[in-house]
Amino acid sequence: SWLQFNSRVLAQALDETLPPLERLKFLAIYGTNLDEFYMIRVAGLKALYKAGIQETGPDKLTPRQQLQEIQAYLHEEQQVLESCYTSIIADLHTYGVNIKNYDALNIREQEKIKEIFVHEIYPVIIPIAVDATHPFPHLNNLSFGLALTLEDESKHIKHGLVRIPRILPRFIQLGETFIPIESIVEYFASEIFPGFTSLATTPFRVTRNADIEIEEEEADDFLEILQEGLRSRNKGSLIRLELMDGADANLLDFLRSHLNLDDEDLYAYKSLPLSLGSLWQIVGDKALSHLVLPTFTPKILPPLNTENIFDAIEKQDVLLYHPYDSFEPVVKFIKQAAADTDTIAIRMTLYRAGPNSPIIKALIDAVRDGKQVMVLVELKAR
Repeated sequence: SWLQFNSRVLAQALDETLPPLERLKFLAIYGTNLDEFYMIRVAGLKALYKAGIQETGPDKLTPRQQLQEIQAYLHEEQQVLESCYTSIIADLHTYGVNIKNYDALNIREQEKIKEIFVHEIYPVIIPIAVDATHPFPHLNNLSFGLALTLEDESKHIKHGLVRIPRILPRFIQLGETFIPIESIVEYFASEIFPGFTSLATTPFRVTRNADIEIEEEEADDFLEILQEGLRSRNKGSLIRLELMDGADANLLDFLRSHLNLDDEDLYAYKSLPLSLGSLWQIVGDKALSHLVLPTFTPKILPPLNTENIFDAIEKQDVLLYHPYDSFEPVVKFIKQAAADTDTIAIRMTLYRAGPNSPIIKALIDAVRDGKQVMVLVELKAR
């Protein structure tokens, strides 16, 4: 049922009546959803399978059978995903927006990218030669990089990795052209590994088990255990390897031998960029806002279009239907309650709040004003 839910997200990306960046946005949502599904749901099934547990749920499927069905479903849907992405890219091209690899750029564009590489990319990427004295490094969850087969002047072959840190943008932008960063790193491989010639390369991305297992009954300090669980999310077992189709066989064997993954856990893409969630970078470009649907502005119901919310709700009940009705009256309600001299206590639930939440600020002000404030916050969703 979860996979079918994400297929409905993909169906939005397939809708050619939508503007191209609106479709690309749904591809990004599909990708981030799938990452979470693998890190939590698939990781949990793999743990059950490795533990030899054969108990089934209401569907009568064992963990192994569920994993096989998931992998078959996703490998089949990948063809739809590839076709959808190709269609969106062609649509964007008609508007002058392009995603191009480094070698598809003209001379002037390549010169600009070389300057960006020297000053902004080269200083922070992490090249690693893997051999008897340099072991294969630990790769954090959702880490992204380039694997290479290298040859030195004496014709000795070795493998290398370039880890691309998340502080770098996924695409380097020149006007309305977006260049995947791995194609730039690939082109300049000989400068990253001086004295070596690059024989083969492939970008890759790994996914780890990020599920947090907490024995709450044994926890003396729940907060401390939760913090430790969050820190350990980068260290879980590997459960997925994504790379580009046509990767060199020896390079693929090199990655597979060190990552210890089954063939079913490999996803090779023909045209899709690794990390679909990174497409948000293009979707969010303000200069391209004409290629998404206009921003929806929720309305404020007339009874609440007043200075004092309490006066309005004293006169009548008001039903808010979000997101069509604005959330602003709710924020105003809490702010006014926090400032009201007649308020003794505020008790509420908060699902989540950002660092600049006006609700959090109002609650803090209420505490400073001597009011009793109690908030229930969800720490663990599962």
